Amino acid sequence: MIGMIVEGPPLVLIIDAELPYRSLTELLTDAKTNANKISFGTSGPATSPAMALAQLNALAKTEIAGVPYAGSGEAARNVSPSGVQGAFAFYAQAKPLADGGKVRALAIAMPYRIVTWPEVPTMQELGFPNFDYRGFVGLAAPAKTPASIIAYLNRELNEVVQSPQFRSRMEVLGMTVPTKNTPELLVDYMRRETKRQGELAALTGITMTKPK
Repeated sequence: MIGMIVEGPPLVLIIDAELPYRSLTELLTDAKTNANKISFGTSGPATSPAMALAQLNALAKTEIAGVPYAGSGEAARNVSPSGVQGAFAFYAQAKPLADGGKVRALAIAMPYRIVTWPEVPTMQELGFPNFDYRGFVGLAAPAKTPASIIAYLNRELNEVVQSPQFRSRMEVLGMTVPTKNTPELLVDYMRRETKRQGELAALTGITMTKPK
């Protein structure tokens, strides 16, 4: 591993703008009162949107139904009066729909608010700790690459990603650049995420298998 490039974009909990819910609390209150009334689009079993919905149902004790689509973009576009009531959509899918008045964003699924969407609270702020669904982009090298080359590439990588121009460009896309960025930190991150994602996947009924 050489280092992390960016973290993100995060998932955003969106609902049809014509629904009356103005907060996550209002949505979940109705979901508890009227079981199976609300459905969320997902991109299929064991994907981030499906796992986010499963975690929300487990923590909130709701039964919001998941409706699988061919991808998260299609699921987001089908949040409408004639489609599903909501979805966990990636930032780049959710923001244009919200700006166009088609959906309402109720929460961000990462530990801190997005700079370009500061009015949307995080799931953690709303009482759901460890509710973190972000992608990441890292840079890797072949396993036997000499340590001196890895160190050189890491320095070059950090020079680019820590630049104000790169950071500001990533912020517009809902992504963040890590302040500390070493090969070892990327390896640790991937190990933690592999374990955490396996635990979250289990909520959807999917079990991890080891390659033969």
